Amino acid sequence: MPRLFIILLTLLLAGPLSAQLPPLPYAINYGVEDGLPSSEVYVVMEDSRGYMWFGTDNGVARFDGYEFTTYEEAEGLEDLVVYSIKEGPDGQIYACAGKSAQVYVWRENTNRFLPFTGNAALREEALRVNNIHAKIKGVLPGGRLLINLSTAGPLIVSGDGSIEKRYTPNLPWGFTSILENPTIERTGAFFATEADRHRAKQLRSQGVVKTYLKDPFGRVLHQHDFTADNWIPYFNSFTFTTISHDQDTTVVILREGLARVFSINNPAAAREYVVPGKNRGLFKYKLRAEGFLLGFNNGQGLRYYETLTDFLTGGGQTLIDNCNASYVAEDRYGGLWVTTTDRGIFHFPNPAINIYDQRQGYPNAKVISLATIGEKRIAAGYENFNLIVTTENPFGFQSINQKYNTPYKPLTLFFEAFSNQLFSITFHLNLKEKVLRLNGGVKINRYRFYEDTTLLAAGLNGPAHFSTRLRARIPAFTFDFLRDREDFLYANDYRILPNGTHLVASKHGLHRWENYDTLIKDNLGYPELDVRIESIEILSDSSLLFATRGRGLMHLSNDSLTVIGKQEGLASENIRHLTIAPDGTIYASTFSGLSIVRFSDLTPTGSKQPYTVRTYTTAHGLPSNEIHQSASGGGKVWLATSGGLVDFQETPEDSVATPPDIRQLRVNGELISLSEDINLSPDQNDLEITFSTINFAMRGNIPYRYRLHDGEDWKYTKQRTLRLANAAAGDYQFAVQSRNQDGYWSEAASLRFNIGQYWYRTTWFWVLAVAGLLLALYLSLHLRQRRIDRERELKEQAVELERAALRAQMNPHFIFNCLNSINKFILKNEADNASEYLTKFAHLIRQTLNISVRDEHTLYDEINMLKNYLELEKLRFKDRVNYVLTTDPELALHDISIPPLLIQPYVENALAHGLSDDGKSIVKINFDKTENGLSISVQDNGKGIDPTKPHSNKSLGMRLTSQRLALLAQKHFGVELEVSNMNAMEGGGTTVTIFITSTTVYN
Repeated sequence: MPRLFIILLTLLLAGPLSAQLPPLPYAINYGVEDGLPSSEVYVVMEDSRGYMWFGTDNGVARFDGYEFTTYEEAEGLEDLVVYSIKEGPDGQIYACAGKSAQVYVWRENTNRFLPFTGNAALREEALRVNNIHAKIKGVLPGGRLLINLSTAGPLIVSGDGSIEKRYTPNLPWGFTSILENPTIERTGAFFATEADRHRAKQLRSQGVVKTYLKDPFGRVLHQHDFTADNWIPYFNSFTFTTISHDQDTTVVILREGLARVFSINNPAAAREYVVPGKNRGLFKYKLRAEGFLLGFNNGQGLRYYETLTDFLTGGGQTLIDNCNASYVAEDRYGGLWVTTTDRGIFHFPNPAINIYDQRQGYPNAKVISLATIGEKRIAAGYENFNLIVTTENPFGFQSINQKYNTPYKPLTLFFEAFSNQLFSITFHLNLKEKVLRLNGGVKINRYRFYEDTTLLAAGLNGPAHFSTRLRARIPAFTFDFLRDREDFLYANDYRILPNGTHLVASKHGLHRWENYDTLIKDNLGYPELDVRIESIEILSDSSLLFATRGRGLMHLSNDSLTVIGKQEGLASENIRHLTIAPDGTIYASTFSGLSIVRFSDLTPTGSKQPYTVRTYTTAHGLPSNEIHQSASGGGKVWLATSGGLVDFQETPEDSVATPPDIRQLRVNGELISLSEDINLSPDQNDLEITFSTINFAMRGNIPYRYRLHDGEDWKYTKQRTLRLANAAAGDYQFAVQSRNQDGYWSEAASLRFNIGQYWYRTTWFWVLAVAGLLLALYLSLHLRQRRIDRERELKEQAVELERAALRAQMNPHFIFNCLNSINKFILKNEADNASEYLTKFAHLIRQTLNISVRDEHTLYDEINMLKNYLELEKLRFKDRVNYVLTTDPELALHDISIPPLLIQPYVENALAHGLSDDGKSIVKINFDKTENGLSISVQDNGKGIDPTKPHSNKSLGMRLTSQRLALLAQKHFGVELEVSNMNAMEGGGTTVTIFITSTTVYN
């Protein structure tokens, strides 16, 4: 066993402090360095939009939670000493420069102050009564101002410059004060004072003085006759308020060093008290219970009184010291604002959360450890090695100064009630004997009790446990750690589970401690637990809760591991300490705030249950986000923070977040009016949208999310300005939301605008451009087709002319042959034959003339002409010529069109050159239908064509016909010519076949 070190120390116990002060809420001080125009501030007011306005001796300031906007000469204030600020029903802000009795009106559209139109009348009235000290007490409908002149009483000044009403009832003295409250406690009341002091003295000498309490409209709220022995408030400077309690209202009138107090229900029982200091005003504010605040201008600052008795008997508590308090106001979020004439502004975000710090004499250092001692006391360890133990007195404590040199801060504290021992990392303190002993050179991170029989310890040297039988001699026990073993482990926590498993937490995860000898790494089957674990908690349903560094909380229940991290609402996933309150509430301490976790139900079955998480930060009134530890006892929760010891109280959750206000829109650097329809040109595409949410508690650390079009994913930011450079054309539906301190997102503020397209990028342009291109293409193709058609027409005309010329050449040739035959008949005196021939010739000539102007005629006409021609040839050659003409019955002779005189030259050639050896010629002409058109064959019975001999003597008709066939092919007639010799079996001779394939054939 290591040697037992016992060091008896002389403890300097401070005992209960002479001034056992209650805790105070956390306050933020704003001064000139934060943007105030001056540290001398007279008044504060919250407007309907949530801005805080301040009147100073160097102008007006407006605060939005981020920064101060100041208004001085350049913004329209001619007199910068502003004593009062009020908002009118129309949202206009009125600021009164009291010494010059001038009022200025703030216009939102110009963000400037303009002189009130009734200033001249107000100034004249102030000079008339020899009083240049004015305050605005209210703004009536129509922009009329209720103004109080300190020695002449109230009056109403209209915007047209007239004094509408003076409150000077038929009394021996005037009115000098108005209290601006809506009820008898807070409104306003005029109190008769000193306008005519000599007159008041005369009345008092006669035995009776009448004192009136009236509302702003002259109605008497209270009247009391004071006797000559009573005190009459005829002093120059006084303040007045009322306090409601127990269905009664107490009126308090203050002047330097004196307080006159009487009840509305029993004014005759008025009493006078001497009060310390030169007060600046009695501000009724319900901080706790029925308490109220009183400001002093002699350096005593702002004091808080639980009861009127505390105030009258010199009790109370200083909230702000070493300053001159001038005004107090409460904002819509429950925050308290205090103005001073020498230290600027103090803001209490959450007066319900109380803090013990240097203001009550506690050490001015970070609180790093806590331990509850019974139901009413608590021990706190500080970073500067101090240790305090509170007394049973609600606000007292003892400071323990350690008179030895130890390099270890009290990082952990644990109280063992049986032996009255307070354990720390390197020592244990007997509170009863006031003796402190070292832990034998070992360092303990955490102490636990197991079933009230065993003390468990985890520290730098590993785990250890001790039987409670040692309690009687705890001052002499030693710690038997595994520090001499090779498997030494720095333990963060040590627990014995319900199943008897000894589980040790360390930076390497979890280990089982078996037989108090062997440490075995064991993540319980969950790799997620292979992480630094700070503590192990056993919940009421025997499920396990692990606090980790880096992965938040892990809840192991019913063989299921649930991870609770930032996404689920934790302040941070680096948990430094856990506290389980008696009701099962879990307090997780992090350096980003305090998270409170509640499982909806923890049943013995250990089934996975839903949970809730709520996080507290400086936005909720904590003095710091660095929460080192927490402790629960006696119905209270204590927090060890870097800003002091906190007596923590949960506050109602704010589930309705304030939506942002879209402040301005700049386009290409210029301000644009925010209207419903904002239409921008294509060049106006550099935009800057400024938005902001007023939330003083969050001190400018407000998360926002925005999107540019409906249905898009949100983008997150903490910036209050969105810049869109070279924004694309189109319709935009900008929407922005803000999140409050409880994690709720607000309704969206929206701004719709449109950026136009360049004309050459618009849809209409492209539609017209495509239409133009299509039209141009159509016109181009049309013109080309017309040109092609024209060229074809010209070509066809040329072909037709050439064909006509050929026909013209053929007709004379044919006529010549016919006339030659007629001439032979005449020479032979064959008059009858000549006449018959001439008749048929005339008929043929008529047919020829009819077709001379046509490109085509029917097959029927062609056959008729051919028959006439053959008949003429028979007459000319008599019985030497014969012919056979056949037609296919399927041929529609009247529906088929072919070029005229196409066959005749071949028939003529057959007659002229196809004579047989006996001098007789038989010509067979066949017209047959083919699959694709028509075939015409002309067969003679001559000798045929000798291929070895040239045919240079081709007739003119044949040459002309060959040219016609070539021209017909150019006119899309499919014409083929086939010439063949017939063999002896077939009768000999030559066969000419013409194949015509053309749509014209079947027209």
